[in-house]
Amino acid sequence: AGAPADAPRPGDAARPKTALEHLAAPERLPAPSADADAAERRDHAARVFDLKLGREDADTDGLPWAVRAAASLFRLDAPRSRLAPVPPGESQPEPEGVETHATIKRDPPPAPIDDGGGPGYATREVPFNGQVFPSVAFRPNVAVDALIVKAIDSAKTSVKVSLYEFNSRAILKALQAARKRGVNVQVVLDYRAVFPHNEPGSEYKRRRSEQIWALVRDGFDIRVTRTATEYGINHNKFLVADGKLAEFGSYNWSYTSEMNHYENVVFTAEADRVAALEGYWQYLWDRGVPEPQAKGHEWPSVVPAPPAATVFIDFNGTKLPAWVFTPGDSFEDTVVAALDAARTSVDYAMFSPRSTRVTEALVRAHQRGVKVRALIDESQSKAEYFKPFADYLAFHGVETKVLAGPNGAESDFPLAEKMHNKFMVLDGRLVQTGSANHTKRASIDNYENAFFLEDKTDAAAFSFVFKHMFGVARPHPAPARAEIPTDEQLARDILDPPAKPPVPPQPEEPPLPAARTFTFNGRQYPSRAFRPYDPVVSHVVAAIDSAKKSVKIAIYQFDQREVLDALQAAKKRGVAVQVVLDRAHVYTTGTSHEGGPRKPRPMIVELVKSGFDLLLVRGQRSGIQHNKFVVVDDLFLETGSYNFTKQSEDDHYESVIFTMDKGRVGLYRRYFNYLRDAGEEVDFAKLEEILTRTEAVPEEGDLEPEAARRAEGERESKFPAPPTDASEPVSLHGETFPRTIFSPQGGIEEAVIRAIDAAQTSLEVAMFSFYSRPIAEAIKRAFDRGVKTSVLLDRSQTALSKIDDWLAWHGVDVRLISGPDDERDPLYQKMHNKFMVVDGLMVEMGSFNYSPNAENNSFENANFLDDESDVAGFVAYFQRMFGLAVKARKPRREPVWKEDAKT
Repeated sequence: AGAPADAPRPGDAARPKTALEHLAAPERLPAPSADADAAERRDHAARVFDLKLGREDADTDGLPWAVRAAASLFRLDAPRSRLAPVPPGESQPEPEGVETHATIKRDPPPAPIDDGGGPGYATREVPFNGQVFPSVAFRPNVAVDALIVKAIDSAKTSVKVSLYEFNSRAILKALQAARKRGVNVQVVLDYRAVFPHNEPGSEYKRRRSEQIWALVRDGFDIRVTRTATEYGINHNKFLVADGKLAEFGSYNWSYTSEMNHYENVVFTAEADRVAALEGYWQYLWDRGVPEPQAKGHEWPSVVPAPPAATVFIDFNGTKLPAWVFTPGDSFEDTVVAALDAARTSVDYAMFSPRSTRVTEALVRAHQRGVKVRALIDESQSKAEYFKPFADYLAFHGVETKVLAGPNGAESDFPLAEKMHNKFMVLDGRLVQTGSANHTKRASIDNYENAFFLEDKTDAAAFSFVFKHMFGVARPHPAPARAEIPTDEQLARDILDPPAKPPVPPQPEEPPLPAARTFTFNGRQYPSRAFRPYDPVVSHVVAAIDSAKKSVKIAIYQFDQREVLDALQAAKKRGVAVQVVLDRAHVYTTGTSHEGGPRKPRPMIVELVKSGFDLLLVRGQRSGIQHNKFVVVDDLFLETGSYNFTKQSEDDHYESVIFTMDKGRVGLYRRYFNYLRDAGEEVDFAKLEEILTRTEAVPEEGDLEPEAARRAEGERESKFPAPPTDASEPVSLHGETFPRTIFSPQGGIEEAVIRAIDAAQTSLEVAMFSFYSRPIAEAIKRAFDRGVKTSVLLDRSQTALSKIDDWLAWHGVDVRLISGPDDERDPLYQKMHNKFMVVDGLMVEMGSFNYSPNAENNSFENANFLDDESDVAGFVAYFQRMFGLAVKARKPRREPVWKEDAKT
């Protein structure tokens, strides 16, 4: 008692671990390495966000009811689990021989494949361009994503792909690398993967994956296809490389397929099979349209038949095609014919069964004495549209079991666990596998592939895997009665579905409370603005255009043409324009997402070269010049979270204030001079060297330890204290606060904590980047004493900070959100606000993220507001975002702060 599950038993010290034992105590997703590029960091953030939500779309027939939430568990560096080898004393079954009706060019003879620990079964070697692939591979025992990457890396001329799901970073990088070296990469994607459909009121909204966005962003040759009906899908997942190697099977190119599913893939260099898949790919390509035109395309109501098989197999006297492509009637016909020809056994592993004809054929086989064993995915066996078919098999005496994914009860996210195979082994010697579930929709509506494999070694491998899965599965209870729809009913539901009830129009969001207004240089301005609901850039440009004496602008990021044009026009008419710019955006280091040296943005370069009175500022240690504000004529101020970028205007949630309050404007004027005192002039020779650089220079975080220590020492000296507000005119429950506090080391964090500790009824925090332990603990204190506490965080940043895990563990209502537009590139979609509302009476807002770096090393600002109208606007804005966000999932284990973990 109490011994570990994998402890050797007496007399059996060499007992092999089972797959479940290998997967015990799963690890969480490790942080990106120090040399991770921007794309890897973005991908890491996206993965962790989905992990924290505990959701991911299930792979189904694409029916609207099948869009359901499932969990994700992503472990990049965890050991690969393996299926258990054959236990001592048992032999691997040897299938009987089989003769083919037609000759297919065969791959070389079988040889054991060992990926480091041994998969537990033999496969044949498939050679391709100097590399060797296994003829069959199964998750979780073999790293399938690595094999697909190797195939792409080995391609010399072409890679042709057809995909249902795509969200694998490793495979994306391989495709990018192949394209870069001159390989012709062409991708057919499913319409719903590119333009995800969400049912009204659905809890979790599907989004186009980061990897599909990357294909679009990088200009890949993509076509999007959809079938003749509203819910049909391109469910294929296959690859053809150089017209010589093909990969196909049940495996979607996704994280959950690799980490949470039972899956299979087949690699083949058999000329006829490769040519057949390449011909089917061309059929799909011809049905598709380029991504920019796909959404408005008028799709045909009838599609031509796909290419038919040219090679056939004789199975117990029945002639079967070596492959079947859909849509059409031949898929169900062929599967039924194969089942009716079985004489001794049927091992049936199916994710989603919904074919009356196939189900009845399985029952017929059982009734004539064939040993039929059916294995259904556990989640699908409970679903309304698939459960009747599992019930029907069990009711008629077929030995029916259900199985989730390989991680079992040890999974942190059990909803992600799937038995996702779609194969059957007949008489131990003929395998049918591919992308197609045995459903009516797969046959007559979807784009699918199915292959019959007659090789002895491959059949033995599938039999071995089925035996393992069936051995760890649990029985599906037989019901007292069971009925399934007729074949005609299934077809009618697809081809002539009942009319859907009209979707009620979504209620329009009520407008946010109107802001106070004031007049500056003859034009009216609001006291605050919130993206995406209020304009910002037009007000900034108007203020600059009206400037009579001076424009002082401190910016972190910049690429807005209209602002640059306004600054140049102001300078031209004699206005004194002074600019403070973050140094790292001019003297860039590191690697771009394309793999080359990171360069400054073109508009930054234009700004620097425009002849303005411009200085560069860097923070202490890892700090930055993170302010974003404008002071016009020393009378008008705009400040907040909003960088002067296209993304801030189009893709972010942002907040700013406009004011002519003399005290606040005066503080910013003094602070601007403080920033200039810390600045340096541009070294144009250095800038030109950066612009012509051909190799990346490491970022300081990537330097060798000694070089990093030297760089740190160069910035060891402290800046003088920033300007302070002598008065503290903003009050809350007896606590007083200045109008504005600046960093570095100006005391913003302490003031924020005082405000949180003063909260009596409510606390609402919207924060882009959150790393401050003292502020997090203050929020917990507020929650513990009964304050209604709501925290809204940016989804990408929480993957790095993990603060949402800690807050959610302690019961705080934490929600996660990206930017305002799900149909735009998620790379740019951000909840970029940095504000807090206390008791609906006071707001703290500005450029200041809740982090030690912002407090101690960066140049930042935080503003305290207590005007009733302004506060009401922030409350309404917060509540709107909070209502659109997704509740963070409470982790299973208590998170530990890094410094505590070290001790």
